[in-house]
Amino acid sequence: MTHEEIKTAANGLISMAHNGKILEAIDKYSDDNIVTQEGVTGKPSEGGKKKLLENYKIFLDNMTEVNTYKGKLVSVGENVSAIEWELDFKNNLPGWEVIKLTEIAVQEWKDGKITRETFFYNPQ
Repeated sequence: MTHEEIKTAANGLISMAHNGKILEAIDKYSDDNIVTQEGVTGKPSEGGKKKLLENYKIFLDNMTEVNTYKGKLVSVGENVSAIEWELDFKNNLPGWEVIKLTEIAVQEWKDGKITRETFFYNPQ
């Protein structure tokens, strides 16, 4: 993918998320076999896009309050992008009750889809 194609796709993902279409954005931009990982020491996910959508649906269904959910594209490179997410929300899921942080999500792209996404953050 060209830098411009990645920039367009990443900004499309951000726009969909800002408009409350998170599941639709995951479906549109994630490869069927996407792997996600929490930082460099986290365990890579299993189950691809299907499992990712299931997990996000549970997460969103348990959301109780959203103060900030804002993303901006900060970098585009060769088949990679980085999005900075500012998050401030409350959720009913254990361990996710109150989240207020800035996260960098690094996406690896191939054929218009994210094949791997790694999240870097320091929880408050």
